[in-house]
Formats: sequence, C-alpha cells, structure tokens
Amino acid sequence: MLLVLHLSIFLLLQLAIVQTFLAKRLANYFGEELNTVVSIEDAEFDFFYSLKLNSVYIQDIENDTLLFVEELIVDLVEYDMSNQTIELHLLLKEGQYNHGISIGDDRTTDSFLFDYFNKRKSTKAERKWQLKLKLLEVKGFSYSFHDSNVADSLNVFDPRHIDLDSIDIRIADISMIEEELTANIQALSVQTNKDFHLRNVSGEFRLNNELLELHGFTFSTKSSSMNGDIRLTADSFDAYQNFLEKVHLSINLRNASLNASELSYFSEDLIGFDEQFFLDGSFNGTLSNLKSKKFEIYFDQNLYLSGSMGIRGLPDIKNTYMYFKVDEMNATAAELRKLKLPNTSLQQILPEYLDNLGKMGFEGNFSGYYNDYVAFGKLHTDLGDIEADLYLKQDCTSTLNYKGSLASKDFKLGDLLQVNDLGPISFDWEIDGKGLNKNTAEANTKGFVNRIVYKGYDYENIKINGNIAKGLSLIHI
Repeated sequence: MLLVLHLSIFLLLQLAIVQTFLAKRLANYFGEELNTVVSIEDAEFDFFYSLKLNSVYIQDIENDTLLFVEELIVDLVEYDMSNQTIELHLLLKEGQYNHGISIGDDRTTDSFLFDYFNKRKSTKAERKWQLKLKLLEVKGFSYSFHDSNVADSLNVFDPRHIDLDSIDIRIADISMIEEELTANIQALSVQTNKDFHLRNVSGEFRLNNELLELHGFTFSTKSSSMNGDIRLTADSFDAYQNFLEKVHLSINLRNASLNASELSYFSEDLIGFDEQFFLDGSFNGTLSNLKSKKFEIYFDQNLYLSGSMGIRGLPDIKNTYMYFKVDEMNATAAELRKLKLPNTSLQQILPEYLDNLGKMGFEGNFSGYYNDYVAFGKLHTDLGDIEADLYLKQDCTSTLNYKGSLASKDFKLGDLLQVNDLGPISFDWEIDGKGLNKNTAEANTKGFVNRIVYKGYDYENIKINGNIAKGLSLIHI
C-alpha cells in the first residue's frame, strides 16, 4: 500500500499542471518572505536532476521590475550528504536585472534582498552546506543601474548610470566559501548603450568584502586587446559608489594593444585622441591618483617611451596633473606630427624643418598638465644634444609658449635651418618666446655662444642679448 502511495505521488509530480502549481507556491512563499511580488509562469521538473522555470519575475521596492528571466534551468550535478556539498549547473536565458537608487534615498532598490539573506546567514546553524556552481551560463541578458540623485554623464562611462545589453557569460567552478567567491570566467561579452563592446573576457576571478581580483585575464573590444592581472581593493562594497577615489587599483599589463579613440568612452576630454598604441607596465593607486614605477608605450618603431609616472586627477584630463620620469624616449618629428591628440594640433606646433633633427631621444622629467608643463632633461638628436630646462604652455591657438634655459655643444645648427654657411654651435642661453615656425616665432634670448662656425671661421666667447620676431633677428653682441 505504501509503495502504491509513493508511486502515485511520483506520477502526480510528473504532471505539468502539478509542477507548475508547486512552482507558483514556491514563488508565493518567497514573495511573502521578501515582502514583494515573485511569480513564475510555469515549471518543468525532472526529479531529482533538473528544474526549468519559465518567466521568473521579482519586483523591487518601487514596484518596478527587479529581475525577469524568460528561462531559468537548474541541473543537479552532485549531491554529497557526507561532505554537505551540492553542485549545480545554472542557465539564465533572455532576461534583465534593473536596480538603482531613488531620489532622496541612499540604498539601492534591491537592498531588501541583501537584508533578507544577511538575516538568514546570521541565524543559520554552525554546520554549513556548501553550494557550488559547476557552470553558470547567461545568454541575452541586460543590466541597468541608475542613481536618480546624480545627473547622467550622457557621453561617457558613469558608474552611477550603467546600461548593459547583450550580456553573454560562461563561468565555471563558482564556489562560495565563508565570505569569498571564486570562479573561472571562461567567456564574457557585453555591449553598452554608448557603443562600447567588451568581449572575449576570461580569467580567474576572486571576490570578497575587500577584494576583487581577475588573474591572468584577457579581453578585447572592437579595436583593443589586453591581458594581465587586475586587483581592486576597498574598505567595503560601499566604496565602489566612489570608485575614482575610494577603490585602490593594482594593474599589471602585458603587451596591451589599445586604441585611444575607445578611451573617450571614459572621458570626454579624450575625444579626438585617435591612435593605436601598445602598453606594458604595472600601475597602482586609485584612478584619481595612479602611479607606475615602470611602463613602456610603443606607437611604432620610431615612437617609444619608457619610464615611471604619476597621474592625479583622472578622468578630468584638463585638470589632471602628470609627472613622467623618462628613462628612454625615441621619436621623430614626422611621427610626432602624425599623432591625433585631443585639442592639440601637432602639425602647427612642430614645423617640417624639425624633421632635420632626425631620430630624437630624451631622458629627463616632464611635470604639469597636458598643455602646461615643465620639461627638464637632455634631448639627443642626429644633429647633436641639447640640455633643456623649460616651462612650456600651449595657448588657445595651439601656439607653444616657452621659457627657460637651453645648452648644447657643437650642435649642427646649419643642418637644422638648412643654411650652408652656418656650422656647429656651442651655446648656453636663456630664452622666452612662442612658436617654433622660423618665419613666425617670437623670442627673447640672452646668454653665451661659446663657439660658432660661420663661413668656415670660428667665433668664440660671444655674449648675446637679442630677440627674434617673424623671421628677423636683432642680436646685441
């Protein structure tokens, strides 16, 4: 008789109408527990190995959609009573997750979920079951977060206003032990509403109350690719609401290929910066105060920079203070002129006669803002070396203003200016002027010409005080 009863119950549980009834009861239970609306359209069970729920809906505290999943499938992989472990496969197809912060509030519209699970965690028994997701797949999902207390930065990434579409995820070996989540991200891609497409993300993931880490990661976008390690640390999850100043970054990049045009997604000031370059190095600090003890940037074979740096003020480029200690820089005026920089015309700043310098190298320091800085160091060229200590500022017409000191020994000035009668020059002088075009530059200069060759004759120990204006020179000797 008991066997017949068990068999009858088992057969009843195979009926779709019974399975759907049980699923709806389960939804009602969680709705009452969470004090919100939870619904499931229908369900399919394959006892005890698989569960499929259709049209799963959870409402937030503002009576809007928090979660909707068109199809949710759970497969039981392993159930180990002795070790108290359960392993599952989870598939979410075609859905959305929407949350945010309402006007005048400081908590998210899904905070009741965290309150509920934190309460249950504090009251559960000491002996714990361990839940493992052997595989999580998300297909065709969307995600949004909006803080109604903060205006949206419409043209660039804003951590207070996020809209993500076409989210596809495949993550293996997800484990939650104590307060730490670990996982192996095998594939992740996402499209933002600002036409930024992140794809082919993979790496070993770790998350706890103070740490978010992605080790051995790779990812690509439409025009960029990157691999390395990322480590984010913060005092708490609340610190991520002030990501720029409260979250500490530790980033190690290996041969990253970046297209600068995509960086404008993170800062409007970078609109117009359109270059492909390669980056190696380690970077530490907050995004608003980032440092590197060693980095290398390649644009091509003739344009290279390595050294250390500190950058304070990102993502506001116009007000970002930068310090670079340059160990090595290789460039040509022609290659520099090709760079497409925001709000800067290198075509105007670097006239063609500077191509006569040939290959240039620099070692020294740059400090200041992108258009207002001090340069100190030694410039090596095919025509000779120049020691410089200059303050440089670019005005609103892209004209370069400069003030400071220059010194050189046996610099081939005639080859630079294409004047046959003019030979090498050794000088040490101070200069205050603007413009580099020899026909329009204006400058005041004073100091010493230690030696100059003109028409084959040597002239030495000349004290000068003069000015240059629109191709004309007035020099007092």
